[in-house]
Amino acid sequence: MKRFFVWLTLLAVVHSTKAATIIWDGGGGDGQWVTSANWVGDVIPSPADDVVLDNSVAAGTYIVALPSGAIAVTINSIIITPAGTNNISLILPITNTAAPSLTITGAGDALILNNGAIFKNSSGAGAGSTISITNTFRINNGGHYIHNTQRAHAPIVSQLSTVAGTELGEFEFDDPAFGTTLSLQNRIFGSLTISAAASGAAAYPASGTNPCTVRGNLTIKTGASLSLSFSANFTVQQNFIQAPSSTFNIQTSANSNNVSIGGNLTIGGIITETGSGLPSIELNGTSNQAIFAGTISNSITVVMNNPAGATLNTPLVLPYNLALSIGKITTTAINLLTMVDNAIYTGGSTTSFIEGPMKKNGDENFTFPVGAGQVYAPVFLGGGVGANTTDEFTAEYVRSIPANRLSIQAPPIDHISFVEYWNVKRDAGAATKQVGLAVHRHSFAKDLDNTFIAQYNGSQWAALTSTTTVPVFCAGSTVYECGTATTSSAVSTFNTANPFTLATDLPFDSNPLPVQLINFDAKKSTATSAIIKWELAVCCSKLASFEVQKSVDGNNYSLITTQAGNEISTAYFFTDNRLEKGINYYRLKTTDYDDKITYSSVAAVMNETNGLVVTALYPNPVKDEMVIDISSSKMQKAAIVVCSITDSRVIEWEVRLSTGNNAVTKKLAYLPAGFYQLVISNADGIQFAKGFIKQ
Repeated sequence: MKRFFVWLTLLAVVHSTKAATIIWDGGGGDGQWVTSANWVGDVIPSPADDVVLDNSVAAGTYIVALPSGAIAVTINSIIITPAGTNNISLILPITNTAAPSLTITGAGDALILNNGAIFKNSSGAGAGSTISITNTFRINNGGHYIHNTQRAHAPIVSQLSTVAGTELGEFEFDDPAFGTTLSLQNRIFGSLTISAAASGAAAYPASGTNPCTVRGNLTIKTGASLSLSFSANFTVQQNFIQAPSSTFNIQTSANSNNVSIGGNLTIGGIITETGSGLPSIELNGTSNQAIFAGTISNSITVVMNNPAGATLNTPLVLPYNLALSIGKITTTAINLLTMVDNAIYTGGSTTSFIEGPMKKNGDENFTFPVGAGQVYAPVFLGGGVGANTTDEFTAEYVRSIPANRLSIQAPPIDHISFVEYWNVKRDAGAATKQVGLAVHRHSFAKDLDNTFIAQYNGSQWAALTSTTTVPVFCAGSTVYECGTATTSSAVSTFNTANPFTLATDLPFDSNPLPVQLINFDAKKSTATSAIIKWELAVCCSKLASFEVQKSVDGNNYSLITTQAGNEISTAYFFTDNRLEKGINYYRLKTTDYDDKITYSSVAAVMNETNGLVVTALYPNPVKDEMVIDISSSKMQKAAIVVCSITDSRVIEWEVRLSTGNNAVTKKLAYLPAGFYQLVISNADGIQFAKGFIKQ
């Protein structure tokens, strides 16, 4: 009996020292960590235990408070996992003066805050670090840690987990005594929040030679100020969110650091710099970035470095420099981009410009880096008289038919552009300006020396005497010329009712060209499909349209697809996946920007049938050369005979046809004028006969 009693005693001792998982049940009703009735089994967690605060036993939203006084708690691990929309908060109260107040010794992610979990550290210790984490502190997406104490935070941020799923785990600084110096260099956060909720106004300086990375959002709340003296980059991979009455001072020293933003940019307060350095804010996301702008002041360069571009959702004023590296900035008349007096930009290209209106204030010459779609078409304003630092001009490039295009075009204008115009508005001041318009590949200008600027004066398009730069062939073109046309004299009228465009005194076919089809073809690709292709001589307006029409009898056609004009390509195609048995006839209907309609020649595709079909014979009457379009079901020979009205054979020859469409040409200049019959036959006999006239 004595041995049995000793064995039970030893078992009890071993059991009492074994690590356990201790779950909160809130049974004590006071929310206190040190109340045993609040834990399953009425056991307060010991240093070897793993603590779970969740809703498996205790329901709803609740708060757990660590002990007051100079009492330290040691635990192996803590995991907080609310269910659904509940919040579970762990509070280190200001009444706790121990340092450290909480020690977590477990391996791996020993402190885990899951979605809806809040850990607020309001320690009242007089010195030292209040939380000691031996391994890593993991704030999963939706979790929230609040550093609401003046005590050290470096040991905590140095332990943050950076695994996937922690990008939107929030680490918040909310100093109760008006701010503290932050340990940001060489740190990697999930989401970082700078707050002044506890004090109403809090300043947070930070310096360093090593970078800081925020993998989620950076938020600066009302009353808070974050000031950097970094010589290294500061990276925000997702959104920057700044509340009203807050400040982000991106450089307070001589350093020229870069702050990059990968998501949306919301400036509710002020972004500034107060040092002698030249810092920058870079938009470098991978999807289009929305900009909600407040105030940007002093010598800050805004860098556009996102191929997907950015869109202004509120007006934005830039005080210093805009660097257009890659990507468009989309604006509207309401959400306008403005550059102040003496502000400049660098870059500007077919891959980076302002799409929409842009305003420039001041008296200096300025080239607006505007464009539309994939067309870069800057407009220059300079020279003239009466310039003042308070002047304001707004310019926009419009890729469309110029307003009032069909109005009178005064001599020497033969015609104006059919694809583009520029709106230039004088918003303040009375300055006159010389105007320079870009002539680019998509202006379709073949002769820059005969290209000049025209302005609509309210009743007609009037030519403005213009000079041009030395013309060069546009990139990728041996037809069109590029350069700039600039008015020789200053212009005094600037408003949207009087737009500018390019004009020429040459005929339309010479400078520039309309839609001109140079090839239309259809070929069988599979047993049930055919590829229809067409090519233009030049790019055309997006307002032009192309209809592919199909017929099975060669007479009655129906629409199978419509495509809009492409301003950067001359090649088009469409796949017909409903190829009929027999002969499939195709033609192209072109509607130009001015509603002019033309039809292509017919192309035929033969499917599960033999022989050949002639789809066109032109011109008729023929003068020098005849073209015969023949669609063949296979590679074969065909005999072609031209007979006179007396049925005598005048000309005969043999051609080798390839599978698909063939264009057979024959010189007939020597043939006497008169009426003739064309007969085409193959091994199966006569396939085609038609009369034509020789002039």
